[in-house]
Amino acid sequence: MPAAPHDDPEEGLVHGTRMESVEEIQELARLRAKSTSKDSETLADTERYRPTRRPPVLMLCVLDDGSADEGEWHRIRTGKFTIGRTQGDLIIPHDDMMSSKHAELSRHMEKGVPRWVLADLGSKNGTYLRVAKAILKNGQEFLVGSNRFRFEQGSGAAETTEFKAEPEEIKGTHGWHNVGASQSFPALVEQTPQGEGQRFLLRQTEQWIGRDARNCQIAMPNDRLLSPRHARVFKDARGRWFIENARSLNGAWLRITQMPLGSAGQFQLGEQRFAIKITM
Repeated sequence: MPAAPHDDPEEGLVHGTRMESVEEIQELARLRAKSTSKDSETLADTERYRPTRRPPVLMLCVLDDGSADEGEWHRIRTGKFTIGRTQGDLIIPHDDMMSSKHAELSRHMEKGVPRWVLADLGSKNGTYLRVAKAILKNGQEFLVGSNRFRFEQGSGAAETTEFKAEPEEIKGTHGWHNVGASQSFPALVEQTPQGEGQRFLLRQTEQWIGRDARNCQIAMPNDRLLSPRHARVFKDARGRWFIENARSLNGAWLRITQMPLGSAGQFQLGEQRFAIKITM
């Protein structure tokens, strides 16, 4: 006949041993959080235990609609994690702007340190990373508000430019070729479901995107997802173009093919936004 379970949870422990209770552990945590008295100074200076041999856990949050920090959390302990509409470790079936197998999170070792990488898997609508500031290369796409733009470098030429022939590579003589202003200036080209929309020429070294037409050269007053001054597009002293988020509510999102991730951040697939947190 099996022995009856112990009424006292500590009865089966080795004599003289007592488990520390949950209440006691929580009390230590509260003391550490306060750290106002001399008695708690040592707690405040002491680091919490973390594993040192295994990789850290990546925490992925499927953000609730309209939220920047609340949603459904997943703890990723495997080396690869795929997200898609119909295939993958995490399926978002109701987002028809997400590809069947859209993006992948993967862990790599970099000089002995684990590093997580976000990669697009050839999706139709792209993978976007929320950025504070990013360089814009020719053809780079980004999202602000409800708008998607493509950056075009432009020829950087004057209104009339001569194409010079290389003596031994090109036979004959080329004449003068007129380059329109829309081609010579860098530009932001609106991307719509129907194709290219408005073309905004970057005639100045700094221009603003936002809802406020008084303070923004690229103004979209009817887009309620844009902040009044949402983002700055500018050229630095080396001739490189950048986009910089201006502490906007909804952020600036850069289309990426592959990008290493920091300890925290957000990305977007289809219309679904995600947050990540890595405990290092």
